[in-house]
Amino acid sequence: MKEFDMAADPYRLTDSDPQDPQDPSRTPQDTQNHRTRLVLWVVLVVSAGLNAALSTVNVWAGSAVGVIVLGTAVALVVNYRKGKR
Repeated sequence: MKEFDMAADPYRLTDSDPQDPQDPSRTPQDTQNHRTRLVLWVVLVVSAGLNAALSTVNVWAGSAVGVIVLGTAVALVVNYRKGKR
């Protein structure tokens, strides 16, 4: 099977790798935004699991964690929309 050469890709817009943290074209804000998004996703997944577990045990605790889930989801949407500008 033929190996794909990224450098020879005619549709590639830049020569830099967008995932390379050592790339000088990446700004500190890009890295910080990536970290923020990662933390928000982890909090969302963990709190959604807690919400499912606690909702069967204690309605008030499940509701409190559900508010955290909603807040995290809203923060992810806002983060996504800010990145599109």
